[in-house]
Amino acid sequence: MTDEKAIGKTDTAIVPVMPITMPGMTVAQATQRYDQMVQFVKDIMHEGIDYGRIPGTSKPTLLKPGAEKLTTFFGLRTIFILRNKLEDWDAGRFNYIYACQLWRDDVLIAETEASANSMEKRYRWRYVSVNKATEDEKQRAVRTEARQGKYGPYEVYVVENDDPYTLVNTLQKMAQKRALVGSTLIAVNASEFFTQDLEDMGGFTEPDAEPEQDRATAQPQETKANGKTKRPAMPTTVQKWLLKKARDYRKEGITGMPSKGQMGLMAGKLAEAHKDGAQARHLFLEYVFGKASSTQLAKAEVRAVRDWLISHQDAHTNDYILDDNAVAEMALIVREQLLAHGQTILPEEA
Repeated sequence: MTDEKAIGKTDTAIVPVMPITMPGMTVAQATQRYDQMVQFVKDIMHEGIDYGRIPGTSKPTLLKPGAEKLTTFFGLRTIFILRNKLEDWDAGRFNYIYACQLWRDDVLIAETEASANSMEKRYRWRYVSVNKATEDEKQRAVRTEARQGKYGPYEVYVVENDDPYTLVNTLQKMAQKRALVGSTLIAVNASEFFTQDLEDMGGFTEPDAEPEQDRATAQPQETKANGKTKRPAMPTTVQKWLLKKARDYRKEGITGMPSKGQMGLMAGKLAEAHKDGAQARHLFLEYVFGKASSTQLAKAEVRAVRDWLISHQDAHTNDYILDDNAVAEMALIVREQLLAHGQTILPEEA
């Protein structure tokens, strides 16, 4: 007689029950992988750059730089695929759907789709401080909103964006970013540490309309440990450190102009440290030294930047490795420079 405990039945066939799928790793391996993840998040990822904390949520939200660091750490290759798009240039309506695939060698590890469209709150509306709004913006405003910012209460006019055509590139990048974050959370099992809640992420994407005079009087607070500034440091702290380091080098007799090799190393690493490359390098040099070009730097200044920017030299490849704290600090400096030059920045893309 057939042992019915060992088989399953359908209307058309008798199908043997398959054995329980075995784990892909041992408990010891899983423990080691988890410990490495915890250490990576603690030592390499930075709040405000790689992830952000939104009031009222239990987990921080993973941001694009953090997702990129995690995919690199786990050796994953990223492929973006445009799944669908809607472009109505007459009505100014745009929608993009992208898939993000994460591959390890020739194995697909995770795939997630995400979209972004011009009718989302953050793109459809502009938020203009009442003391900066023009008469036209006041007339076109659909309402006013009271806000509580980090510099105190303020009020904004909510105005429909009359130039959605400039959003096309932003919308494509945003759809890709959302897909990347979603795929990363799945691929590296990071959901215990981070979340991706598109409703919560409004706190990172809505333009900041706080009055500039309030910004100017605000004093950002740095985190300190044992009396020392905890890195990544604020831009003003980095500037003071680099200027002092350059003065110390000059006192030691390091004067004159740097060699082409020294200049090339510094310029290349500065460009590598930020996604905007050469532009970021110029903004950085302008902020720290008040100079528009690296060719204007003295040898002592180049040495100071090198000390700050490079953590060590790889013993096997001889490559100079960027310091993660310096990369994070440079991002803050470039962001501050862009704001000072009047450019609007969406924090999701910073």
